Amino acid sequence: MKKLLFSAIASTFVAGLVSIPASASAAVINFANSDFATLNGTVDNGASTLGTLNQTPPFSGFGGFFTASFVSLGALNANTIPLSNGGNNNVAQSTTPFNLSPAEASSPLSFAFNFAYGGSTSLTPDNFRALVVDVGGAIVPAASLPPLNLSSSTNFLTTQNNFNFVYAANTFTAGSNYFLQFVLNENFDGPANNTAGGFNNVSVTTNVPFEFSPALGVLGLAGLFGANQFRKKIAKRKQVDAVNSIG
Repeated sequence: MKKLLFSAIASTFVAGLVSIPASASAAVINFANSDFATLNGTVDNGASTLGTLNQTPPFSGFGGFFTASFVSLGALNANTIPLSNGGNNNVAQSTTPFNLSPAEASSPLSFAFNFAYGGSTSLTPDNFRALVVDVGGAIVPAASLPPLNLSSSTNFLTTQNNFNFVYAANTFTAGSNYFLQFVLNENFDGPANNTAGGFNNVSVTTNVPFEFSPALGVLGLAGLFGANQFRKKIAKRKQVDAVNSIG
C-alpha cells in the first residue's frame, strides 16, 4: 500500500512539473537622451526643463510638460516653436542598435516613452512619428503605421507620459539589429518651422517565457527517491525493534 502511495505521489509530482504554467521575466533596455543623435534636420538631445522651448506656454512651447531633460526635434532648447530652426524632415535615431534572442523575438515587445508635440499649422499638416527601423532604414513592421503617428492642426499641443505600444510576437527577427527613430516632418506652409516635438524616458521591454529546467526536475525526483529510501529504512528499523522486543 505504501509503495502504491509513493508511486502515486511521484506520478503526480512529475505530471505537475510538466504542467507548470510558464511565467515571464522582463528584460528592459533603457535609452538615455544621449543615446539619440541627429540623423537629419534639427535635433537637440540636451534640451532642459528650464529651457525656452519647454517653459514657453502653448502653442509656442511645451508649457512645462517635461520634468526631466529631453530630446527635441524641429526646435532647439533656447527657441520657441515659431522661432525654431526645424527643416522639412527632422530625425533623431538611437546610436546603438538593439537585437533580440529567439525567445525574446517570439514574445511581445513593448516600446514606451514620454512625448510632447505642438505648434500651429494652417494648410498642410505636419507629422510626428515614433518608429522602429531595421539596418536598411525600413519601418518595422512594413505593413503597419508606426506606434506614434500624429498630425498637426491650428494651435495645438499633444502630450502623454508613458506612451506604450506593444508589438506582437514574431514581429522582429532574432539576431537582427534595429534602431529607434523619432521623426518630425514639417511641411512649409504659411510660417515655416511651425511645429516641434520632444521625447524622453525611452525603453524597450521584452517578456521572455520562463522554461522549466530539466535539471530542476531531476533534482526533484532525486529528492522523492531519497525520501522513499528513508521511509524504507524507518520501516525496516521498526521491524527489527519489534523482533527484538519479542525476543
